[in-house]
Amino acid sequence: SACRLVIDTTTGDPEATQANADQLEKAGISMLDATISGSSQQLASDEAVVMIGGDHRVIEAQSHLLDALGQHRVHLGPVGSGSRAKLASNLVLGLHRLVLAEGLVFAEALGLDPQQFLELLVQTPAYSRQMDHKGPRMVAGDFESPAARLRQHAKDVDLILDCARSAGIRLPLTPVHARLLADAIAAGDGDLDNSAIIRQLRPPTSDRDQPNK
Repeated sequence: SACRLVIDTTTGDPEATQANADQLEKAGISMLDATISGSSQQLASDEAVVMIGGDHRVIEAQSHLLDALGQHRVHLGPVGSGSRAKLASNLVLGLHRLVLAEGLVFAEALGLDPQQFLELLVQTPAYSRQMDHKGPRMVAGDFESPAARLRQHAKDVDLILDCARSAGIRLPLTPVHARLLADAIAAGDGDLDNSAIIRQLRPPTSDRDQPNK
């Protein structure tokens, strides 16, 4: 018989994802949440990771469909697990980006050349892939043609904080990040690349924080 299946790839509220799955199940429709960690470019080159929540039998039966999303897949548990993993992954990713921005601003304030310092960082234990993907943009002030918009990550961070409150845990660093993102959006940077978060950390007189037109 034909398979009736919904594959949800959005970054959303895990509880809402589970509720949607429950409603679909009543109609005889299976659901997987298959969130993706990686940029559009990484997805196109099959470097992204697909984080899946759902029944393992459905995953095995529909592996040919999931192949279209990516070869690097991890089954994390029931429906909602993919959304939970994506939020936790985005928390780490966003803070990596913010720490890189702060480090570059600090190095520049100390008189170091930011490009040279970035090249140094990638050879140290401090290395993160954000240095490859976002470091050059931060150094050049190149925030146009966004790979991912700043306001999109702000939405994810707000959702992360909502989930943390529901789980009864405190995330000390994430509220700071959320405030900086909100300030960036208020300053008109919401549709720039998310590397533009560095503009909230640089002195107002810096010419490096001006987006290229």
